Order: sequence, then C-alpha cells, then structure tokens
Amino acid sequence: MVVIIILTVPAACAYIPTPDVGHLSGRAVIVDDDMETLKAGEGIITRKQVLLMLGDPNERYNRDQYFCYGWERMIGFWFIAAGGPYGPAGVGGGFVGKDHWLCMQFAPDARLIHVEHIEPLSEGGAAKDRVLHEWNQSGSGDDLKITHDYYNLNRIKYEIIQAMAVKGIPESQWRLYDEFGKKSDDIVWLCRSADNGYTKAQLEVGHLYWASSKIPQHRIKAFVWYRQATSGDKISGNTNNRTTQINATKAIHDAVNTMSPDELLEAYDLYLKWEKGDCEKELVE
Repeated sequence: MVVIIILTVPAACAYIPTPDVGHLSGRAVIVDDDMETLKAGEGIITRKQVLLMLGDPNERYNRDQYFCYGWERMIGFWFIAAGGPYGPAGVGGGFVGKDHWLCMQFAPDARLIHVEHIEPLSEGGAAKDRVLHEWNQSGSGDDLKITHDYYNLNRIKYEIIQAMAVKGIPESQWRLYDEFGKKSDDIVWLCRSADNGYTKAQLEVGHLYWASSKIPQHRIKAFVWYRQATSGDKISGNTNNRTTQINATKAIHDAVNTMSPDELLEAYDLYLKWEKGDCEKELVE
C-alpha cells in the first residue's frame, strides 16, 4: 500500500552543523591523546593496562582477543517547521549524532597489536564489523563470538556486589574476590575482607601464603592467618562460619606438623601483634 501525503501549508526543514563536541550516548569520549598513546603502545601495552586506562569496553570478542569501545557525538541539529495561516503550525527537531568506535586487537600474550578509530557514517555498525573480520581473518580465522566473562556475564550482579564492597561490607568484599577477582589475580578485595574479620577471606590469605604462586610463600604468615580464621568470625549471619573454622583448624594442624619450634614461636608472636590492615599493607600497597 502506498500512502501519499499532500502538504497544504508551507514547510521548511533545516540542518545546523556543530563542532563534534557534544556527547550523546555510550561511554565517556576517548580523547585523541589517549588514542595516540594506545597507537604508540602497539606491541607494548597490555590488555590489563587498557582496562585500567579506559575501563570496561562495550563489546569483547573471542575470549578478549578484541575490544571495542563505542560512543556517539553530536554533530548538529535538525528541525522542521510547518506554517499555518496564523504563524507556525508545528515545529519539531532533534540532535544529529555520529558514531565512534575504538577497536583493538590483542596477541595471545595479551599485548596490544592493533588500534583503529572507526567513524562510520553510511556504513553504520558494518564498518566496525568489517574491521574486526579483517583482523580476525589475518589471525585465527575463528568465527567472532561475544566474550562471556566476569565483566559481561551478569554485569548487574557484579555492580551490586561492588557497590556493597565499597561500602565496607566484608562478605561482599569476599564475594568480589571469590567470584570475580580470582580471574584477574586481584587480591585487593580479599585483603579488605580478611582485614575486616571475614573467616573465609582469612583462611584464603593463609592458603596463599602457604602454597600459592601468586605471592611469595611465607609459612609463618600463613599460620598467622590460619589462627585468625579460627579465632571467631566477627561477621554475623555467616552460615558457613563453622565449616570454615574447621578447615582453618585442620590447616593449623597440618602447619604445626611441618614447622619448627622456632617458627611456631615467631608465628604466635606475630599473631599477637596483628593489626587490622596488615594484609592490604603487605600484599597490595
């Protein structure tokens, strides 16, 4: 069906261009200086450094082999006015936006190897897809798949837990490490939870000191944290408190069987001198 509309009154449409300065949607604008820094850092900058610099990307593909950051900038206004016998009968208008994408490719060792700023007009999102497919064909050749990792999978859950952790809730601090932090070797939230008296976190710090490759092993400090975990969880409502304390007691028993008397004396003395904040001071700062 064809609909024909006949205007019986004069009408006018106008477009007013503006400098590419207004931010309409998407993440905060990535400025030219940052783009130049990334371009100059190809082969040097790592994926983790990009995340620290720009935050979480809008899209991630193929297990984080590709990042794309997107935003929209205002480049003008449009409006249309229809005249009537006694003046304007109707006026409408809005913003004209321009999409921007900053896409990156990372090598298997997480080094940045390609950066491209894409400003599609006629192609729209196809321009971004074309760049990604060109990179992908020169690489693995696998089909592009959205990455489902701890940033993108259930993002709302992550943000809620993070907000509660920032407020100082030890259980949320533990969950932020246990459910998300382990994948990035980030023990900041683990330490904050342990320093705030959360038993599970204290037991984990002990395990890290005892046998983990993430931090220098230190059996005496491991014993101190095992002892902290058995001294009683100060956080009410921790239904796993009893089980965690039993596991900590077993860890102490195993430690005692392998440590010398001098080590045990030093460990107990260090336990008595323990202060809130020790974990973060030693492992984070």
